[in-house]
Amino acid sequence: MPKKIFLLILILLVLFIVTCSPPLSKNIPDVTAQHTRQNPENTIGIVRHPPPADYSNLPGHGKLESLPFYDPNSEKNWQLDVRSADLTALDLKDRLYDLIHADFDSKTRWPDTLPETFKPDQLMELGKNLGLDVRELHKKGVAGKGVSTAIIDQCLLVDHIEYKDRLRFYYVFAMDKRPDDFSVDLRILILKDAERENHFL
Repeated sequence: MPKKIFLLILILLVLFIVTCSPPLSKNIPDVTAQHTRQNPENTIGIVRHPPPADYSNLPGHGKLESLPFYDPNSEKNWQLDVRSADLTALDLKDRLYDLIHADFDSKTRWPDTLPETFKPDQLMELGKNLGLDVRELHKKGVAGKGVSTAIIDQCLLVDHIEYKDRLRFYYVFAMDKRPDDFSVDLRILILKDAERENHFL
């Protein structure tokens, strides 16, 4: 009798585990679906050429009728996100404090009335500075010659002028809709002005 009771309890326990567990398809990622792009016969090369990001059709972008105010007490990110926005209809000559906290890109269209000390083009050039004293290292001959790098990150703009000629391999595990800003910044930091010969991303 105890043996039969033990078997009954074991069967009930197995049934409970099976019925309460989520389907395997939810636990195990579909690897074949994630390997969205591959080179023929797994040859080394660039498998995808994502277009540059265009934020003009996102909510709060396009042609703006007003510019939000920056709140230093807010923890909200992207308070003044004017990437790919059209600001030509605005008078911003008295909005320096807000503008220096704005996020913009090369597609942002500026009005004629800007604060005298706010120079978007100069800020864009300053943003290209690698930082971390990388240029001083280059002057000393430390330029990464003969070194290969591999980066695992988000969607990449493979045709970016700063590193497109140094990129040897790009593999896609998931199909992001557009390149990520941080991903591009990271590649520029590693690849721009360097003498590395192979880059696998």
